[in-house]
Amino acid sequence: MKYLAICIPNYNRPDKLERLLLETAGQIINNHLENLVEICISDDCSDKDPVGLVREVQMKFPNVSIQYKRNAANMGMDHNFLNSVLLSDSLYCWIIGNDDLPAKNGLKIVVDKLMEKNNAVDLLVTPFDIVNSNGNKINTVYPLNLCTDIETEFHTEKEEDHVSLLKKVQHNSGLFGFLSNVVFKRENWNKYQNSFKNKMNTIFIQIYMNVQLLEDGAFYLYSPQKIINNGSDETVNESLKRICDILLGLDGVLEYFYHGEILQELKRVIVDAYISGLVWDLPDNNDYKKKIKQLNSEKNNIYKKFFLSSAERAQFLENKNIILFGAGNYGRKAFDILNECRADVVAVIDSDREKHGKNFGSYKIQPVEAIDSLYQSMQAYIVVANHNNLAEMINKLLDQGFDRIKLIT
Repeated sequence: MKYLAICIPNYNRPDKLERLLLETAGQIINNHLENLVEICISDDCSDKDPVGLVREVQMKFPNVSIQYKRNAANMGMDHNFLNSVLLSDSLYCWIIGNDDLPAKNGLKIVVDKLMEKNNAVDLLVTPFDIVNSNGNKINTVYPLNLCTDIETEFHTEKEEDHVSLLKKVQHNSGLFGFLSNVVFKRENWNKYQNSFKNKMNTIFIQIYMNVQLLEDGAFYLYSPQKIINNGSDETVNESLKRICDILLGLDGVLEYFYHGEILQELKRVIVDAYISGLVWDLPDNNDYKKKIKQLNSEKNNIYKKFFLSSAERAQFLENKNIILFGAGNYGRKAFDILNECRADVVAVIDSDREKHGKNFGSYKIQPVEAIDSLYQSMQAYIVVANHNNLAEMINKLLDQGFDRIKLIT
């Protein structure tokens, strides 16, 4: 029995699988982890069997334990996640998607950290970098709202620790929405492997497994040391189907486990990140749209009330006086739509004081205080163009009596 298994649920992308295997096996050898770490690959019936590739890596690294199993038929992501773990008999498992890569010395960091805590940790979660195809960092994701250089322990059998953890979640990866920044005890997945058979097509079986562990009581360790680089694949991650699947999957998890204020707060930081005009502009008879319309979250409810679909825009916006609220990237997208629809933009507003007086096309960006006189004197509509702070912005407008509001992005 090994200490840690690197579990790879593979499907297609042989070049990325090879890159991951070479990096992982190389780290095992370079850090003298041959007796502690194994690699377990579950291939979900890829178009081309990568067994030859796996054998080449095995020949290059004969002292590295590599297990490989190919599903007889394509089982789907959730089954393959679970299968990659069940291949192992290690104490801990670390699922790594084949488009991700361990950070430099990531394997050693994980082993040292878990051993330092005397194998008491049930769940290890870390921040991670998102990198492009060239390996250059795009940004860093911090799963919890914590000081970035402080290690924090949560023992969720204690109610106050459990609540404290949930209130600090600021990204879905804080509750295991990203596979590769989480290391967990294998015995817990063995315990729950038959508990969520009806969740096997949600693409988030790992969240059900690990959140159930939190509910039962677990040692959740947040370490500031990065262990993984997340490869950004825009062709997959930014497809409309993928976004809708993530949105509905995350909402389903939260509805299953939580209620009340905690549920709504988690929806605000996890679900609402995927609510936008992109999903709301789907036709009403689209199956995804029907499901999205039923979601209950603060931001989604705002879209239900104020979103103006592309089919409605030209007729509604033509010759209307419009105050554009938001001078960032979403503001520029909205501005282009407004021009296409022949709306009359009377002002561009932003709450960021550093933008005031700067140019936005032929407009000077004005402060929020300018809305009142324009709204009243010109019978203007306010088009709000923002993503992260949208609900807060609209709620403030409503509190001040401004209700002629539209969303188009």
